[in-house]
Amino acid sequence: MKGLKWVAVAVVFFSIGAVAQTSTFTFKPILLTNGWKVTGTITTDGTVGALTAVNILDWNLKVVQTTDLTWTEKDSNDLNISGVTSDGTRIFVKTSPDGVLDGGTLFFGRAGGAGGVGTNAVLADFTQLSVNLGYVG
Repeated sequence: MKGLKWVAVAVVFFSIGAVAQTSTFTFKPILLTNGWKVTGTITTDGTVGALTAVNILDWNLKVVQTTDLTWTEKDSNDLNISGVTSDGTRIFVKTSPDGVLDGGTLFFGRAGGAGGVGTNAVLADFTQLSVNLGYVG
């Protein structure tokens, strides 16, 4: 009976530890050229430390220009994410350690569909492909 009580306590303890609190991060407005502005939120599963696409549960990004473009988890993907971490308060994207080796990326993409043009919301890209469109020189 005593052993069964400890098993029950262990199950409750580990169940409580397994429940994660989601975290929603709100962007400070990112000002782009021509008066464009990016705002929005990213919601994670509450993971602190390295993040992957699995950890990002929801996003709502808005690009304000002459028309509004909005990316959400319903109409886009977050397949290009690397070197992204969270401390529970902020999301970080790793920069290149020496200007040569790759850092991280965080962007969301949406297919064009029905003759439309696919678009990406690039929030951070510290990879070699982001320099000179990937061309050396």
